[in-house]
Amino acid sequence: MRRIQSISFPRSGHHLLERCLVSYYGDKLQYCDYYTCCKSIPCKKGAHLMKNHDLDLNVPNKKKRCIVQFRRSAQATMNAMFRNVVVKKKFKKLDTRFKKGKKDIEQMVIGSPNFWRTRPKDYEYLEGQKDRYFKFIKSRKQYYLNFVKKWITNNKNPNIYYVEYVEFVQNPFKHLSEIIKLFDPKKQVDEALLKQVIKEKEISLKHDIKKDPLYIENFNEIFDLIDVEERYYK
Repeated sequence: MRRIQSISFPRSGHHLLERCLVSYYGDKLQYCDYYTCCKSIPCKKGAHLMKNHDLDLNVPNKKKRCIVQFRRSAQATMNAMFRNVVVKKKFKKLDTRFKKGKKDIEQMVIGSPNFWRTRPKDYEYLEGQKDRYFKFIKSRKQYYLNFVKKWITNNKNPNIYYVEYVEFVQNPFKHLSEIIKLFDPKKQVDEALLKQVIKEKEISLKHDIKKDPLYIENFNEIFDLIDVEERYYK
């Protein structure tokens, strides 16, 4: 199997992709999270799928095979805010109830679709967080612009496979099939197994961002952000 670097803007579906590939390959696929594994490029332990958000924008962008995951700025920012505010609040409750085995609890709930679904009480909680949200946007803005410029709009690497989040969720079979071929182009994709994996993961958009209390019309214009999809599809 080939070794593939995965560059993803935070909250663009990397862990969904990882879970699908791990379910498909089993123990054959070795995974590296740069931030918790060896902090080395490539992974010192020989991992096949290597995650990196390129937070410092210093990951080499050479002509090597690479997966780049991204999503619209409004979607990515609202999802990140949801995770940082609502999800952390949920984990805090879990920590109170379960003093021991925090890692086991996190692994158990983080893969549950119910854990990520937005409930009315979550919306009520978010309503009081708008000032915090605007600060959050400003803190991420430059990183987002630089990430888009480096990995999408000005990228000359012909060996990159792009995965836009909504496209992936709407057509997971197509994207996963093509990604599996990146790892081993000579081997046929096990379509029956892949369809079973997709069914088990219940891949879908978790909520409509336009119904989110943090939704802002003309988000990109207000915050002077690039609409990454317009640049990507040109």
